Amino acid sequence: MSADQPVILVVHSDAWVRDELAERIREWSDRDFVVLAASSEKDAWNAISGKLGEVEEWLSIIICDDNLSDGAGEDFLLILHSHYPRIAKALITASPGRQRSSQA
Repeated sequence: MSADQPVILVVHSDAWVRDELAERIREWSDRDFVVLAASSEKDAWNAISGKLGEVEEWLSIIICDDNLSDGAGEDFLLILHSHYPRIAKALITASPGRQRSSQA
């Protein structure tokens, strides 16, 4: 991973969905993204804290499922936002019709 490559963190409990999202991002983009994957909120925090440097300098966006194995993705993104407000965040869900907050 070079310093000028944008990094995307995909957080999803389902391994197939997580891998597919990461692969589609790589395929669809005309940029050379580094895509990191995490299976839970805990894994996401480990991925973020395990990298050197200021997180907001290397992490471009977090794409997070709302239904994680260890909590609600919305809650995770809200906590993350309080620490790293400049990182873009996207909340995804497979639950149609659920009203979700836009605070994250």
